[in-house]
Order: sequence, then structure tokens, then C-alpha cells
Amino acid sequence: ILGDKPGPGDVIEVPTAADFPLDEWKAYAIANGEYYDDPHVLKSWTEYTPNGGVIWVEGDVDLSDAVINGSIIATDGFQITAASTINGVQGVPALMAIAGRITVCSHSTITGPTVATAGSIELASHTVINGGYVIAGADVKVTGQAGINLTYSDWPIAPPITDDDSDDDADTPEGTDGTADADDSSTPPTPASYTDLYFVAWQK
Repeated sequence: ILGDKPGPGDVIEVPTAADFPLDEWKAYAIANGEYYDDPHVLKSWTEYTPNGGVIWVEGDVDLSDAVINGSIIATDGFQITAASTINGVQGVPALMAIAGRITVCSHSTITGPTVATAGSIELASHTVINGGYVIAGADVKVTGQAGINLTYSDWPIAPPITDDDSDDDADTPEGTDGTADADDSSTPPTPASYTDLYFVAWQK
């Protein structure tokens, strides 16, 4: 596990799914036509860029030899194999498993934060996670020349989002001036907490 944050990290409570704006992310995916109640639809994808950048899936996601230019949130877990590539969008985990585990192997690459709030994260066979933060509700297993490279400055969990000039302070980060930015539909909502969170693995 490599990274550019000097010194030891703080000891904090491990986040749960409730610490992330899941309802907002789901609504955002629905609004952009990227809500899937059948996870088998994704299994046939070879290359895909979701509208709005965020995909919401009910169930387990199984991807093989696929390139996804966006973030995927699954209500269960992930099985990603055969040199797949996931390029997450800023402010949302590249992969988030709400109830299951994340397994990535066979020369696959995940660019962006990776979160399994209730399960493990398992990397094998020349697989790498690049960027941000890694959160696991169980253990993290890295084998077979796999690795994690945390580039904190590139992947903050809650980056400032510039308003669309629809409120009373054009330079105020999203949501901090007491007004909503309902017409800023091109930007997914981001968590408001854990701004200093980088790597958390919790062994139950």
C-alpha cells in the first residue's frame, strides 16, 4: 500500500453506508437514466460511459474485460475480472458495495476511491487501486502482485463544488450557503463528512 500522506493517520470510527449520501446518489442515477434493477445488464458491457457519471445497480455486479468511465454503486458487491478498468468520477467512489464484498483480479485497474462498507475488499493477480481512500467493513486482502496506491490530493472525499451562480454567492461551495442548487444536475452530490479519511480497514 503506497501513498503520499506523511505520518500516521488518525484513529476514527469506520464509516457505514449511512455516512454516504446514498439516497442522493440513487436519485442522481435515476434522473440520468443510469439506474439498473437487473445487474445482468452490466455483464454484457465492454466499454461504457454513463450519463452523469454515476451508475446505481440493485444486486451484485459482475464485469469481465470491461472499461467503465464512471462510478458504480451496487446494493450488494462486485466481481471484476479479465483486465477490466473502472475510472470513477470525482467526489463519488469508483466502486461502492453497500452490502457485499469487492473482488478485483486479473490485471484490472480501479481509478478512484473504493468502498465496501459491510464486506471485504480482495485484490489479486496484478490488480491495482489508484486514488483516494479505501474503506472496508471487513478485511482487505492484497495478493498476487496486486496493490493500492493512494493519491490523496487527487481524490478528496468531498471536493468543493462551485455553484452555478443560481444562489446568492457564486463562489460558495455547493450547499454551504443555505440554498439548494437544484439545476446543477451535471454534478453528483458528495459526502459532507470524512474529509480527512484516506484508508480504513476494519477486521470484524
